[in-house]
This record gives sequence, C-alpha cells and structure tokens, in this order.
Amino acid sequence: MVTHLCVMNIKTLCRKIKTYQPKADIELVKKAYDFAEAAHLNEKRLNGEPLIDHCLAVATLLTELKIGEKTIAAALLHDVLEHTDIIKKDLEDEFGKTVADLVDGVTVIKKVKTKSGQYRQVDNLRKLLLATAKDVRVVLIRLAEKLHSLQTIEGLPKSLREETAQKALDVYAPLAERLGVYHFKWQIEDWAFKFQNHEEHTRIQNYLVETRERRERYIRKVVKKLSEELGKADIDAEVFGRAKHFYSIYKKLIKYQREGKTSNLKRIVDKQALTILVKTTDDCYKALGIVHQLFRPLEHEFDDYIANPKPNGYRSLHTTVFGPEGKVTEVQIKTYKMYEYNKFGPASHIYYKEVGKREVPPTERLSWLKNLVKWQKDLGTGEEFEKALKIDVFGDRVFVLTPKGDVLDLPKGATPIDFAYAVHTELGDSCVGAKVDGKLVPLGCELETNQVVEILTSKTKNKPSADWLNFVKTQTARSKIRKSLRVF
Repeated sequence: MVTHLCVMNIKTLCRKIKTYQPKADIELVKKAYDFAEAAHLNEKRLNGEPLIDHCLAVATLLTELKIGEKTIAAALLHDVLEHTDIIKKDLEDEFGKTVADLVDGVTVIKKVKTKSGQYRQVDNLRKLLLATAKDVRVVLIRLAEKLHSLQTIEGLPKSLREETAQKALDVYAPLAERLGVYHFKWQIEDWAFKFQNHEEHTRIQNYLVETRERRERYIRKVVKKLSEELGKADIDAEVFGRAKHFYSIYKKLIKYQREGKTSNLKRIVDKQALTILVKTTDDCYKALGIVHQLFRPLEHEFDDYIANPKPNGYRSLHTTVFGPEGKVTEVQIKTYKMYEYNKFGPASHIYYKEVGKREVPPTERLSWLKNLVKWQKDLGTGEEFEKALKIDVFGDRVFVLTPKGDVLDLPKGATPIDFAYAVHTELGDSCVGAKVDGKLVPLGCELETNQVVEILTSKTKNKPSADWLNFVKTQTARSKIRKSLRVF
C-alpha cells in the first residue's frame, strides 16, 4: 500500500522535475503555482486541507511519471476554472494555449443540461474522455487528482468515502488500465478498496503482514538461484519480487468463488510473483528458457505479450512454474523499456517526443478513445452513453487475431460482426459468414481471447442485415450498421 504523499512546498516539486528533466522550464511551473496560490487564497477542501496543497500533491504525483513541465503547470492550475471566476482566456494569456487546453479538458462541467441531474457524472466523464482523445495528458492529470483525493478522504463521512471509492473502481482504475498507466491503476484500486470494503482490506493487509517474512525468504532464495543461472548464460538481468496488490488479491478471491473453487488467502498470497528485467527482446526468450530449465512450468500458464502485445501497449512474457519446495511461482520477463512503458503507459518518456520546446503526446494505441469522438454524437442521452462506456471502454475485454496475426481489442461478448466492423466498414457491410480457428460459426457467436477470426464476404453484398442490431456488442458496429441502413 502506498503511503499518503505529503508535498511541503513548490521548491520540492521543482527539484523533482529537475531530476529527470534538467532543462525544464521551471519558471513556468513557479508561475503556475503563484497564480494558483493567489486564485485559491483561503480556499479549503472538504477535509480542511488548503486547496493549493491538493494542487501541489497532484502535480507531484505526476512527477512520478517523469512528465513535462506544461503538464505539471496544468496540474497546479487544474481547479482554477471550476473554483474561481478565472476563464480559459485568462489562462491562455498567461500560460499559452497548451496549458489552457489541458486545464479546460480536466475541468468538470458545472452545469449539465438535464432536468433531473441524473446523468451529471456521465456527462462530466463524456467531456473528460473527449478531451483525452485530443490529448492524453488530460486524463493523466485527472488520474493523479483522483488518486490524491482517495489518499485524503479518511476524515470525510462514510457515505461520501464509499461513493468516491466506488466511482474510482468503476471508472478511473479501468481507465488507467485501458491507457496502460498501471502505476496509477494499482494505487487507485488499493486506496479505493480500503474505503469501499474496509473489512476485507484489513483482513488481507493483516495476512500479508503475518506472512511477509516467510514470503520474502522464499523470494530471496529464488532470486539468488535465477540470478546465478542467468549470469552463467551471460544474460545481464535484474530479478526481484513483485508487490502484492490488495485489490488484485481480493478480485482473485471473488473469481475463485464464482468458479466454485476453494478460495482462501493462503492459496492466493502463497503464489509468489517475480519479475526479470533484461536488455533485449532476445534476452527475454533466452531467460524464459532458463526459467523453464530450472523449474517445471504449469500447463496452459504461458502468455507471450511480446509477440502479441495487449492493445494498451503492454509487452511481457508471463509464465507460471513450480519453484523450490513445489511452490507455484509467477514469472514475468521483459526488457527495461517494456517495464517502463508497462508501468507508465503513454506517459512513458519512451513514447514522448520533443519537437523544439513543444511536447507532443503519443497518439498510438488510443484508437478506442478516438472512437468516442466518432460515435458520441449518435448517443442522445447520458444513459446511452453510460451503457456504451461500460461495454466499449470499461468492460472485460477479449483479444482476438486477424488471419495475418494482428490483435484486435474487443469487449467480452463481441461477435464476428463486431470484429468485422472493427477492421473496416466495408468488411462489415459485405460480411456473409465467419470462420473462427478455421471453422464456420454463426455470426452471433461470442468470441474468445486468442481465437483467429476470418470474415467471409460477397462482392455483390454491400449492406448489413438489420437483424445484426439484435446481437452486436460494440457501439462502433451498431453505429456503422445504422448508418448503412439509414436507421437513426
């Protein structure tokens, strides 16, 4: 569990920035702090904390991602449009268009045009996601803001704590995962879990404390053995144990219960976890061979996310083996660059470019966000948008392959028709059948991870069937079918 982050002053923040970006425009950061401090003078949060301290904490959390000074400046200013009479034009005049756009993107809508106010949260999220589709730094600021809010809600009423925690688990942790920012995802989940289900959180925490010495002793033993064998093979590697995340343990308990399996903390916590970091992709596969020579692998417990990366860019080799004493041990093998990207996602400096003095955020691997811009106009109510978000963005996913081996990311329950429209509109419109792993299947069948899907087409067919609307899962497919049929 990450302890609450306390930021002392602006000097501390600036020193952190200089450690990873020596040529950063520190004067811009100081100017943003002075502006925010004056704007929030005497303003406090619900927990009694000065609002400017919250802004400093959010900015400091972002330094963990080694992010640029314009994003840090926007984080310091992220509350001024919502809490003061300052307008976006004022920010643009003072700090430039980039910082002003980021602050505007993060700002929660104050007024929503709905009679009941029922969809206020959904419409706020709509704006956030659409702003993020233009610049991913918007959601990075919001994730840091939500994380700090979770770290500082201890003194608030129980109902408000639980509501804040549930929203974080339903929306912001999945969003962090979809972006590949696991560094924030894990922290958001564990802090939210603490307030959403305090009893289970405490039970897991106590068990981890009780078994810590035994687990660490085992990890040291395996790390030593692996390091020695990797060294003999002239593989420069770093081996270490992976942290146990409370919410991840809890989810495994629930999963085992649903599957009718024995679910107890001992079974889950005693499953050890290791990471091996190497310099090259070739070394990843060499290290895998050494792991399997030393320890017997479990059947069907291997995933190659290097050859088939996850849609959020995650790359690694995953294997599970019987380690010393017969203990089940999970091993992840990746390069140092993969490790950084897996942790920080699009915030990773590996995926950022500097063009002159202008930061250019990466746009690759964010197609699911860009799809929101395409189909959000088709969704007239907050209820429709919320339903689509739960399926297309925050729902469970399946990863299926094209005949050429490209990976497509689809929501659980997606069909060959969803697959076809995800590839191309014309492929969907002309579809007359589908093969999964070489076998003909109904167009309404649900796809599963690792299946190879081939769409059969007809040159004479150029319109979809209206019946497809009864079983397609994704909003992308639904919108394209309606457009082709002129059904709105």
